[in-house]
Amino acid sequence: MGKQSIVGAKENDIFCRIDSAENEIFSVTFTYLPEESDSLLIQVAGLTVTGGGVRHVPVRIKEGTNFHRYIDYAQFFKRTDPRKDISIQLDFVGRPGLTILVPALKPQDIIPVGTIVPSVLNWGEYAEAANDEEAYDPKINKWAPCDGRSILGSELAGAWGGHTKAPDLRGVFLRGLNQFDIDEEDFFPADSVSDEQKDPDSGREAGDFQGDTVGKHQHIYRGSRAAGVGRADRGDEIDNVWWGGDYGQGGERDTEKGPKRCEGGNRLSGS
Repeated sequence: MGKQSIVGAKENDIFCRIDSAENEIFSVTFTYLPEESDSLLIQVAGLTVTGGGVRHVPVRIKEGTNFHRYIDYAQFFKRTDPRKDISIQLDFVGRPGLTILVPALKPQDIIPVGTIVPSVLNWGEYAEAANDEEAYDPKINKWAPCDGRSILGSELAGAWGGHTKAPDLRGVFLRGLNQFDIDEEDFFPADSVSDEQKDPDSGREAGDFQGDTVGKHQHIYRGSRAAGVGRADRGDEIDNVWWGGDYGQGGERDTEKGPKRCEGGNRLSGS
């Protein structure tokens, strides 16, 4: 992340600027901008830091430090708890001071919105581990269970146009789209997806549900020899026996051919 500056309003003749507030270590620059009737310099009575940070080395502003007019004085500070605001109180001898509030850092999620993560934890356990809320609210939660629940008002719904529900992944497995980057050939010398692994249906989009299809097929089997013709005929204590009019099991035979099509949804397309 690039360096950021926060310019604060002038207060009690002191102008301040916060640099790199998004980092663990940041600085605050103070400038004394007096009126014509004010003194040429003022003296620091104390600098107090509370909340989620401390004063960092080198210590440049402390009790007894003189602020000359129009001169910048910078002090570094260090975050000790990024989740807490930092309050910086600067007091002067014989005149009002000022208080600066440096906001807490918003946690940056390195996992982008739209990512699906499998977990062996149940939702309550996962929410606790991810520092999320178990009582689900799409406008507040960072994560949503993939069980078809509403995501209306979430960042995902805004990014995933036309969708207001989370994908329902219960009992399914994911299948990659044939093409993730529409300009893949311009940026990466990769061949198109092979016929062996491609989705035979065209035009599928992320989040589409694809039913399973088991085509018409057959298998060849060959059994073991029967332990005596009598056992095969009687049907008792049968062990390693295939019946098919071939006691010696010398030939190979086909199974019955399966159904032409067997539907059972088990794929959800994703990038």
